Amino acid sequence: MEIDAYCTKCKIILTHVVAAMVGKRPKKVECLTCHGQHVYRASEPGSRAKAKAEKDSDGSKEKAPKKTPAKKRTKTKRGVEKEKELWRATLDKKDLASAKPYNMADSYEVDDIINHNKFGMGIVTKVITAKKMEVHFEAGRKCMVYNFSQ
Repeated sequence: MEIDAYCTKCKIILTHVVAAMVGKRPKKVECLTCHGQHVYRASEPGSRAKAKAEKDSDGSKEKAPKKTPAKKRTKTKRGVEKEKELWRATLDKKDLASAKPYNMADSYEVDDIINHNKFGMGIVTKVITAKKMEVHFEAGRKCMVYNFSQ
């Protein structure tokens, strides 16, 4: 049985297959995208708490006070520049005419050159699992899906 659920690996709501039920409610699910198994979550964590905080006692919506955002870990400017230089140097050694257009259903290997419609030219740097790979683009490294059949 398929159901929409929040995937703890992909960090979005995706289609899952129910792996375990308790009564009539799903208990454990498996993501059809990343194949990760986890406890069923109908919505994104914190979304119910946010909605509850916005409602006051008479039921009308009121904006919750803004929290101070947590500092994100970011790469230094020097680190970003080094990544771009590495990307350029690696692609300069490759034949860009042999670049494959990116398609989730295709298979790729380390050192394959791909052409993504949003991120541009990239090189496969690591095969993480049979369906996930790391690709180095000018904008940085991205975890991409491949060998994905619907």
